Amino acid sequence: GCIYNLQPVWEVRQKQEVYRITDEDCLFKAEMRIPAPLALAWEYLTDTGTYMQRQPGITGWAVKKKKGGRVAPGTEQHCAHGANNEVLVITIIDWQPLKYYTCAFALPLGSTMYATYKVSEIDDENTLVTTYFQIKGKRPWQTPIVSALLYFPMKKNFVGGVDALEVIFADLVSEDVEAGRIMPLPVSRPEAVG
Repeated sequence: GCIYNLQPVWEVRQKQEVYRITDEDCLFKAEMRIPAPLALAWEYLTDTGTYMQRQPGITGWAVKKKKGGRVAPGTEQHCAHGANNEVLVITIIDWQPLKYYTCAFALPLGSTMYATYKVSEIDDENTLVTTYFQIKGKRPWQTPIVSALLYFPMKKNFVGGVDALEVIFADLVSEDVEAGRIMPLPVSRPEAVG
């Protein structure tokens, strides 16, 4: 076996720009539960090719520009949609493993959609993923206008997408347990009394 010194990677990560959307500055948010412990849920959430290709309307998916084989700020996810295979490029702009990541992609009217995916442990067997969404215009004065114009269609699309992902993740966990790729989660037992 090998031992890797990750200190240089850690030092670079500590200096990265933070872009995290929270309750205070999001336009809207959505929540879903992944029936897996936090570390495993993070793997499911960040292995986007596995679950994105299960979503209706997605015709292709690729991850590009990894840094040294790792996902990091600057990594791009290319998502093809619909009959015309229109490609949406989603760029990771902040990456904090086992905590959250933030990505950005272009919207109509020269605006940008930002999304922060934050993971929180519910209990030993379940993880909550809270996705915070934000829209910004090309210029600061455009943000309220673009947000107002795009709020309802974007909220409907993304909140509906998160609802669909919750089902997809539950199916993936079940399939992986049945195939023996992951161990079934232990059944919680009441604590002994006396």
